[in-house]
Amino acid sequence: MTPPSIALVVPVLGTGWPSGQILDLARGLVRAGARVLVLAEEGRLVHELTRLGIPVELAPLPRRPIVDRRKTRDLREPLEKLAQGGPLVVHGHGASAAAPAALLARRARADLALTLYDRADARATPPLGHARLRAVFVHSVPAQEELVNHRGVPRELVHVVPPGLDRERTGNVVARDGWPAVPVLGALGRLEDLGGHETLLRAAKEIAARPFQLLVVGEGPEKGRLLKLARELGLADRTVFAGDLPGRAEVFETIDVFVAPALRDGFGHDLLEAMARGLPVVATAAGAVFEHVEDGKTGLLAPQKDEKALAAQIARLLDAPVEAREIGLRAAASVLDRFPVERLVDDVLGALAAVTA
Repeated sequence: MTPPSIALVVPVLGTGWPSGQILDLARGLVRAGARVLVLAEEGRLVHELTRLGIPVELAPLPRRPIVDRRKTRDLREPLEKLAQGGPLVVHGHGASAAAPAALLARRARADLALTLYDRADARATPPLGHARLRAVFVHSVPAQEELVNHRGVPRELVHVVPPGLDRERTGNVVARDGWPAVPVLGALGRLEDLGGHETLLRAAKEIAARPFQLLVVGEGPEKGRLLKLARELGLADRTVFAGDLPGRAEVFETIDVFVAPALRDGFGHDLLEAMARGLPVVATAAGAVFEHVEDGKTGLLAPQKDEKALAAQIARLLDAPVEAREIGLRAAASVLDRFPVERLVDDVLGALAAVTA
């Protein structure tokens, strides 16, 4: 059966979530024979997609049915061109993409699909009463239950699917033999309330006697407050808020220890990619992280919002480079075969094939 043409909608193609998943999913869909177009408003990851042959259309996305009619008209031509290859699905990624994807699907008379990554994402999504909603993909059972029990989405439309990694892109495992003079602690993700970056900064203060550099990659509404907190904690000279960077591989190559302090219940693609690349990780023990990070073997875990525990786990890795290397290698071995992007693509296309014309 010929796969549908799919327009992947994500407002910001930044370095962090959900851009890594968009990158891998788009490549996997193309390899499966689907025609793919990525619709976004902005983002520095655009060049990486285009370099891989994934077309991207940058334009303001509609969010209000009446006021934003011009925006839907501006995107009509690329959607109509995409639809010439067969049935069209507009697939929004994340809560902020739900309204634009729904409006574009209505305008293009296309089927609508959404990916909502966790329970917080499901809660933040506007009402999902769209007549052409065909499937909602989530990465966690709590997100599924939120949609079914509290948002009124029919259970048969909600599919729990694991994230997927493109092994060609993420399988370059580089194990560190010891630390440089100043190791880099890295965090990648949107700077928001659930990002956990305040806990990370306070944990860094706890271990300030050790040499390290803290690299925070991403943008978001919390950036100003976090910059101020870093100054107040005396960390301004060793913390770099890098914003969104043009490539993901360079970010992971720069980092020695990957720290994922997020408070979400899903299992983030950024954490998964760090593990696949052989980085030792310290993560907040929240939600699906429990299922995929084995404490002491494939990563180290710390309770939510506990800066002292997070600091202790980071210090443990910095003090034991041999153990850190072994944890990174075990992490890579544990995820590369368990999260193939081909399975994610099969799940998405299989669900869509069952409900689209």
